[in-house]
Amino acid sequence: MLKAFKNKKAVSPLIATILLIAFAVALGAVVMSWGMNVKPLIEKPGIEKCSDVSLEVQKIKDIPQAFYGGSGPGGLIKFTIANTGSYDVNGIILWIVGEKDTYIIDLKKSSIKVGYPLIKETQYNFDMYGEVKKLKFIPKIKIDDLVVTCAKSSLEEERISPVS
Repeated sequence: MLKAFKNKKAVSPLIATILLIAFAVALGAVVMSWGMNVKPLIEKPGIEKCSDVSLEVQKIKDIPQAFYGGSGPGGLIKFTIANTGSYDVNGIILWIVGEKDTYIIDLKKSSIKVGYPLIKETQYNFDMYGEVKKLKFIPKIKIDDLVVTCAKSSLEEERISPVS
């Protein structure tokens, strides 16, 4: 039995190395080709329209119209923002940075037509989240029946006044 294995010839190490390199290159080409086809499926269509979305906190006598009031679980936040961009905003996500924690809420009935303001009031729990440090407004737009969140077009406001 050992004599049968001694007569077999093996592939030389040089040819084996060349075959392994060719196999690795071919496998890499197949993976890269597959990756190029998958990329458009991952990206959200119309995301470039988000660059034309713009929000602005309204100001009266250089005072931003962003206020907080109340105490404990009965607190509230009131603000006035305007759509200064080129697209209607279909919704707003409000991210409230508190002293203790953050609170994120998808505001109901928060669509804003181009050039129009939105005056909104929402509940806030001062016991759970602490004093309000910053408000971040994240707009959502509708593109071909698809709602796209425009995080890069968000608006931040740190000058929040107590309600008098």
